[in-house]
Amino acid sequence: MKSIFLSSLIILSFVSCMKQNQGGKIRIETDATRLDIDTCDVTKILLSERSDDGLYMNDLVDSVQYIPLETTRESLIGSISQLAFFNETFFVLDADKAQALFAFDSTGKYLGKIARIGNGPGEYSSLSNLSIDYSKKQIHLLSLNPVMKVMTFDLEGKFLSEMKIPFFTRSFTFLPNNAFVFYNGYCSNRSKLEKEYNLIQTDEKMNIQQAYDPYISDKCASYPLPISCFYTYNNSNNYFDDLRGSIYSIDKNGSLKRRFHIDFGEHTMDLDKRSLNTEDFNRYCRESDIYHLTNVSETDQFLFFKVHSKKKVFFAFYYKETGELRVGSQVESGFNEVLSADVKATTSDQFISVLDPLVIFQFKEAWTALSSQERALQKMNKGWQRVLDDFEEENNPTLVLFSLKH
Repeated sequence: MKSIFLSSLIILSFVSCMKQNQGGKIRIETDATRLDIDTCDVTKILLSERSDDGLYMNDLVDSVQYIPLETTRESLIGSISQLAFFNETFFVLDADKAQALFAFDSTGKYLGKIARIGNGPGEYSSLSNLSIDYSKKQIHLLSLNPVMKVMTFDLEGKFLSEMKIPFFTRSFTFLPNNAFVFYNGYCSNRSKLEKEYNLIQTDEKMNIQQAYDPYISDKCASYPLPISCFYTYNNSNNYFDDLRGSIYSIDKNGSLKRRFHIDFGEHTMDLDKRSLNTEDFNRYCRESDIYHLTNVSETDQFLFFKVHSKKKVFFAFYYKETGELRVGSQVESGFNEVLSADVKATTSDQFISVLDPLVIFQFKEAWTALSSQERALQKMNKGWQRVLDDFEEENNPTLVLFSLKH
């Protein structure tokens, strides 16, 4: 069965070569085709029919582990932009304040960092994303300034190589055949490309191989963009289309296969509206309560996703085996075991979220204010109790690893 709806389609262009026109822009010469994706093997999640259940995390969680990240002068983290767990190591990217990639072992002990501010090879003024080559055990970092480039390091932080990117982008992922896929986030590439594409695959030398999903940046209204539309599950790459609600696996050659489709119902952006003039299209976006994905993660049993709209933000956990879906804009947890539903990464069976120091500080103040009798009534998680007892205001964030009940 094939669907005729735009939400089940992705525009796929196979690239024969790339050339520069007289104005210096890259011309992507394509045999443009529209690929109808067979929906027989696609899991559909009917978010449009769901009420806001509210998420009381303590009812959902089977087990939880707290890992405070060691705080030293060298390891101070402002905020966690992206997180990856590989080779028994947590790789923590702070692309907001520290502009560095930190490494901690599985207990939270600080191992080292990549922090190379400058203009030379392997140096940067700002970082955006990280991606890991699991076979070669290498780290790729995306730098947006002063030039767009991908830098490659080994797991000990030694600089190996870098390649400049010939277009503007927002995030990326590495493919096993030494290729890359870039998510451009509807940013303006009019000065770089004759025609703008949202997904571009390149080889290791940044020659464009495939381009997906053409767009016109003038007709892309401003809304909260995902930090990255890529995530890793079982060491394989996945991509989520934030507006259409579809989630795809990416094979080693960069081909997309749709695995999940989240039905936003009446909150789905009508992409046919892009035929309107710029002013009318942007008015439609401003006046419509459009849903879009901003975060997706996955374990063997569950799919997690986060949805933004103008009116609210909500989280959802989908149980793959039964199809059960729990959705909530209000995420709560008990005082005795504090959890966060804003997932940053996963292991095969655990979600990894982050507790910011300010949140821990507020709970510690509340805990200190309780009387001894009130404290005795709280059946505190031992790990959470240690976090409160050892917490100081300048501490790094704490990672929370939790698994859900089946």
